[in-house]
Amino acid sequence: MEALILGSSSAGNCTALRSAAGEPILLLDAGFSKHATFAAMRAHGWAPEDIAAFVVTHEHTDHVFGLEGLAKFMRRSKIVMSAGTAASLKWVNNSFPVETVKSGDDIEVAGFHISACAVSHDAAEPLAFFVTTSKDGQQFAYVMDLGIVTPEIFQLTLGAETVFIEANHQPEMLAVCQYKRDLKQRIAGDTGHLSNHQLAAYLLEAKRGTRRFVIGHLSSKANDPEIVHLMAKGALAHSEASSAEIIIAGGNPQVLPILV
Repeated sequence: MEALILGSSSAGNCTALRSAAGEPILLLDAGFSKHATFAAMRAHGWAPEDIAAFVVTHEHTDHVFGLEGLAKFMRRSKIVMSAGTAASLKWVNNSFPVETVKSGDDIEVAGFHISACAVSHDAAEPLAFFVTTSKDGQQFAYVMDLGIVTPEIFQLTLGAETVFIEANHQPEMLAVCQYKRDLKQRIAGDTGHLSNHQLAAYLLEAKRGTRRFVIGHLSSKANDPEIVHLMAKGALAHSEASSAEIIIAGGNPQVLPILV
Protein backbone atom coordinates (compact mmCIF):
# COMPACT_ATOMS: atom_id res chain seq x y z
CA MET A 1 0.00 0.00 0.00
CA GLU A 2 1.07 3.56 -0.67
CA ALA A 3 -0.18 6.73 0.95
CA LEU A 4 0.09 10.27 -0.34
CA ILE A 5 -0.63 12.80 2.40
CA LEU A 6 -1.63 15.98 0.62
CA GLY A 7 -1.79 17.83 3.92
CA SER A 8 -2.86 17.52 7.54
CA SER A 9 -3.61 20.73 9.41
CA SER A 10 -6.39 23.17 10.14
CA ALA A 11 -5.80 24.50 6.62
CA GLY A 12 -6.81 21.21 5.04
CA ASN A 13 -6.75 17.43 5.38
CA CYS A 14 -6.54 14.88 2.60
CA THR A 15 -4.78 11.53 2.22
CA ALA A 16 -4.80 9.26 -0.83
CA LEU A 17 -4.35 5.49 -0.60
CA ARG A 18 -3.69 2.89 -3.27
CA SER A 19 -2.50 -0.69 -3.20
CA ALA A 20 -0.01 -0.02 -6.02
CA ALA A 21 0.63 2.38 -8.89
CA GLY A 22 -2.23 2.32 -11.38
CA GLU A 23 -4.66 0.77 -8.90
CA PRO A 24 -7.85 2.51 -7.69
CA ILE A 25 -7.31 5.39 -5.28
CA LEU A 26 -9.21 6.02 -2.06
CA LEU A 27 -9.29 9.66 -0.99
CA LEU A 28 -9.62 10.10 2.78
CA ASP A 29 -11.17 13.54 3.32
CA ALA A 30 -11.03 16.30 0.73
CA GLY A 31 -9.92 19.47 2.43
CA PHE A 32 -8.28 21.07 -0.61
CA SER A 33 -9.72 22.44 -3.85
CA LYS A 34 -10.01 20.22 -6.90
CA HIS A 35 -7.19 22.14 -8.57
CA ALA A 36 -4.85 21.85 -5.57
CA THR A 37 -5.71 18.18 -5.03
CA PHE A 38 -5.15 17.20 -8.66
CA ALA A 39 -1.95 19.27 -8.90
CA ALA A 40 -0.44 17.68 -5.80
CA MET A 41 -1.37 14.19 -6.97
CA ARG A 42 0.07 14.68 -10.45
CA ALA A 43 3.26 16.21 -9.02
CA HIS A 44 3.87 12.93 -7.21
CA GLY A 45 2.91 10.61 -10.05
CA TRP A 46 -0.62 9.83 -8.86
CA ALA A 47 -3.37 9.96 -11.50
CA PRO A 48 -6.51 11.79 -10.28
CA GLU A 49 -8.61 9.80 -12.75
CA ASP A 50 -7.85 6.72 -10.62
CA ILE A 51 -9.84 8.12 -7.68
CA ALA A 52 -12.55 5.52 -7.09
CA ALA A 53 -14.04 6.80 -3.84
CA PHE A 54 -14.07 9.65 -1.35
CA VAL A 55 -14.22 8.60 2.30
CA VAL A 56 -15.16 11.50 4.57
CA THR A 57 -14.71 11.70 8.34
CA HIS A 58 -16.98 14.70 8.99
CA GLU A 59 -18.31 17.94 7.60
CA HIS A 60 -15.86 20.54 8.97
CA THR A 61 -14.40 22.73 6.25
CA ASP A 62 -10.79 21.59 6.60
CA HIS A 63 -11.97 18.08 5.71
CA VAL A 64 -14.50 18.80 2.94
CA PHE A 65 -13.50 22.13 1.35
CA GLY A 66 -12.87 20.52 -2.05
CA LEU A 67 -15.33 17.66 -1.87
CA GLU A 68 -18.20 19.26 -3.78
CA GLY A 69 -15.98 20.32 -6.67
CA LEU A 70 -14.29 16.93 -6.80
CA ALA A 71 -17.58 15.04 -6.58
CA LYS A 72 -19.18 17.09 -9.37
CA PHE A 73 -16.16 16.51 -11.59
CA MET A 74 -15.92 12.77 -10.80
CA ARG A 75 -19.55 11.73 -10.58
CA ARG A 76 -18.76 8.03 -10.91
CA SER A 77 -16.59 8.05 -7.80
CA LYS A 78 -18.46 6.85 -4.72
CA ILE A 79 -18.76 9.06 -1.63
CA VAL A 80 -18.67 7.29 1.74
CA MET A 81 -19.76 9.21 4.85
CA SER A 82 -22.14 9.03 7.77
CA ALA A 83 -25.79 10.05 7.40
CA GLY A 84 -25.14 12.91 9.82
CA THR A 85 -22.28 14.21 7.70
CA ALA A 86 -24.33 13.90 4.51
CA ALA A 87 -27.21 15.83 6.07
CA SER A 88 -24.81 18.61 7.08
CA LEU A 89 -23.59 19.06 3.49
CA LYS A 90 -26.48 20.82 1.77
CA TRP A 91 -25.24 20.02 -1.73
CA VAL A 92 -25.36 16.25 -1.20
CA ASN A 93 -28.38 14.78 -2.99
CA ASN A 94 -29.49 11.75 -4.97
CA SER A 95 -27.47 12.81 -8.00
CA PHE A 96 -24.28 11.75 -6.20
CA PRO A 97 -23.34 8.11 -5.49
CA VAL A 98 -23.31 8.48 -1.70
CA GLU A 99 -23.10 5.43 0.57
CA THR A 100 -23.87 6.25 4.20
CA VAL A 101 -22.22 4.25 6.96
CA LYS A 102 -22.44 4.27 10.73
CA SER A 103 -20.09 3.25 13.50
CA GLY A 104 -19.55 -0.51 13.39
CA ASP A 105 -20.26 -0.85 9.66
CA ASP A 106 -17.94 -2.69 7.29
CA ILE A 107 -18.03 -2.08 3.55
CA GLU A 108 -16.06 -2.99 0.43
CA VAL A 109 -15.05 -0.15 -1.89
CA ALA A 110 -12.71 -0.30 -4.89
CA GLY A 111 -10.57 -3.13 -3.56
CA PHE A 112 -10.51 -1.84 0.01
CA HIS A 113 -12.30 -3.14 3.09
CA ILE A 114 -13.36 -0.21 5.29
CA SER A 115 -14.50 -0.33 8.92
CA ALA A 116 -16.10 2.74 10.50
CA CYS A 117 -15.92 3.80 14.14
CA ALA A 118 -17.42 6.79 15.94
CA VAL A 119 -15.11 9.46 17.36
CA SER A 120 -15.68 12.09 20.03
CA HIS A 121 -15.78 15.37 18.12
CA ASP A 122 -18.15 18.30 17.79
CA ALA A 123 -19.55 17.36 14.40
CA ALA A 124 -22.85 15.77 13.33
CA GLU A 125 -21.70 12.14 13.14
CA PRO A 126 -17.92 11.96 12.84
CA LEU A 127 -16.12 8.73 12.05
CA ALA A 128 -12.66 7.19 11.97
CA PHE A 129 -11.82 4.53 9.41
CA PHE A 130 -9.76 1.34 9.35
CA VAL A 131 -8.78 0.55 5.76
CA THR A 132 -7.50 -2.83 4.60
CA THR A 133 -6.45 -3.73 1.07
CA SER A 134 -8.55 -6.66 -0.13
CA LYS A 135 -5.64 -8.04 -2.15
CA ASP A 136 -2.96 -8.45 0.53
CA GLY A 137 -4.47 -7.27 3.81
CA GLN A 138 -2.29 -4.19 4.39
CA GLN A 139 -3.81 -1.92 7.03
CA PHE A 140 -4.17 1.83 7.49
CA ALA A 141 -6.07 3.41 10.40
CA TYR A 142 -7.20 7.01 9.87
CA VAL A 143 -8.19 8.80 13.09
CA MET A 144 -8.60 12.57 12.78
CA ASP A 145 -10.31 15.16 15.00
CA LEU A 146 -11.15 13.57 18.34
CA GLY A 147 -11.20 14.93 21.86
CA ILE A 148 -10.56 11.62 23.60
CA VAL A 149 -9.38 8.15 22.61
CA THR A 150 -12.33 5.90 23.36
CA PRO A 151 -11.99 2.15 23.95
CA GLU A 152 -13.58 1.65 20.52
CA ILE A 153 -10.92 3.74 18.80
CA PHE A 154 -8.17 1.96 20.69
CA GLN A 155 -9.61 -1.38 19.57
CA LEU A 156 -9.98 -0.17 15.97
CA THR A 157 -6.32 0.81 15.72
CA LEU A 158 -4.89 -2.05 17.76
CA GLY A 159 -1.89 -3.47 15.94
CA ALA A 160 -2.68 -1.75 12.62
CA GLU A 161 0.43 -1.58 10.43
CA THR A 162 0.03 2.18 9.97
CA VAL A 163 -1.92 4.48 12.28
CA PHE A 164 -2.54 8.07 11.21
CA ILE A 165 -3.70 9.99 14.29
CA GLU A 166 -3.72 13.59 15.43
CA ALA A 167 -1.75 15.46 18.08
CA ASN A 168 -3.25 18.90 17.82
CA HIS A 169 -1.85 20.94 20.69
CA GLN A 170 0.50 21.27 23.63
CA PRO A 171 -1.71 22.44 26.55
CA GLU A 172 0.77 25.05 27.78
CA MET A 173 1.06 26.54 24.29
CA LEU A 174 -2.70 26.48 23.79
CA ALA A 175 -3.21 28.37 27.03
CA VAL A 176 -1.08 31.32 25.92
CA CYS A 177 -1.71 31.41 22.16
CA GLN A 178 -3.82 34.08 20.48
CA TYR A 179 -6.96 31.96 20.14
CA LYS A 180 -10.09 33.27 21.82
CA ARG A 181 -11.13 31.67 25.10
CA ASP A 182 -14.12 29.79 23.67
CA LEU A 183 -11.99 28.30 20.90
CA LYS A 184 -9.35 27.19 23.42
CA GLN A 185 -12.06 25.52 25.48
CA ARG A 186 -13.48 23.81 22.42
CA ILE A 187 -10.08 22.49 21.33
CA ALA A 188 -9.21 21.18 24.80
CA GLY A 189 -12.64 19.63 25.44
CA ASP A 190 -13.72 16.00 25.13
CA THR A 191 -15.22 16.73 21.71
CA GLY A 192 -12.28 18.82 20.50
CA HIS A 193 -8.79 17.66 19.57
CA LEU A 194 -6.14 15.42 21.12
CA SER A 195 -3.29 17.03 23.00
CA ASN A 196 0.28 15.76 22.86
CA HIS A 197 -0.19 14.29 26.34
CA GLN A 198 -3.29 12.37 25.26
CA LEU A 199 -1.45 11.02 22.24
CA ALA A 200 1.47 9.96 24.45
CA ALA A 201 -0.92 8.12 26.77
CA TYR A 202 -2.39 6.32 23.76
CA LEU A 203 1.06 5.40 22.42
CA LEU A 204 2.09 3.93 25.77
CA GLU A 205 -0.55 1.24 25.13
CA ALA A 206 0.49 0.61 21.51
CA LYS A 207 0.81 -3.04 20.58
CA ARG A 208 3.15 -5.10 18.45
CA GLY A 209 2.26 -5.08 14.77
CA THR A 210 2.16 -1.33 14.26
CA ARG A 211 5.09 -0.34 12.08
CA ARG A 212 4.52 3.41 11.93
CA PHE A 213 2.55 6.16 13.54
CA VAL A 214 1.82 9.14 11.31
CA ILE A 215 0.96 12.10 13.52
CA GLY A 216 -0.95 14.98 11.99
CA HIS A 217 -3.31 17.91 12.42
CA LEU A 218 -0.74 19.84 14.48
CA SER A 219 -1.84 23.34 15.38
CA SER A 220 0.45 25.97 13.87
CA LYS A 221 -0.12 28.24 16.87
CA ALA A 222 -0.36 25.79 19.76
CA ASN A 223 2.06 23.00 18.94
CA ASP A 224 5.61 22.25 17.85
CA PRO A 225 6.62 19.26 15.68
CA GLU A 226 9.78 18.72 17.72
CA ILE A 227 7.78 18.47 20.95
CA VAL A 228 5.36 16.05 19.31
CA HIS A 229 8.17 13.83 18.04
CA LEU A 230 9.98 13.86 21.39
CA MET A 231 6.87 12.98 23.39
CA ALA A 232 5.78 10.30 20.92
CA LYS A 233 9.24 8.73 20.86
CA GLY A 234 9.39 8.70 24.65
CA ALA A 235 5.98 7.05 24.97
CA LEU A 236 6.64 4.42 22.31
CA ALA A 237 9.93 3.48 23.99
CA HIS A 238 7.88 2.07 26.86
CA SER A 239 5.31 0.31 24.66
CA GLU A 240 5.16 -3.01 22.81
CA ALA A 241 5.58 -1.03 19.57
CA SER A 242 8.91 0.52 20.60
CA SER A 243 10.44 -0.03 17.16
CA ALA A 244 7.64 1.73 15.29
CA GLU A 245 8.54 4.62 13.01
CA ILE A 246 7.24 8.11 13.82
CA ILE A 247 6.30 10.42 10.95
CA ILE A 248 5.07 13.97 11.54
CA ALA A 249 2.63 15.01 8.81
CA GLY A 250 2.46 18.67 7.93
CA GLY A 251 0.73 20.95 5.48
CA ASN A 252 2.77 19.91 2.43
CA PRO A 253 2.36 16.72 0.39
CA GLN A 254 4.25 13.67 1.63
CA VAL A 255 4.52 10.30 -0.10
CA LEU A 256 4.64 7.32 2.23
CA PRO A 257 5.41 3.95 0.67
CA ILE A 258 3.90 1.51 3.13
CA LEU A 259 5.55 -1.86 2.93
CA VAL A 260 4.64 -5.01 4.84
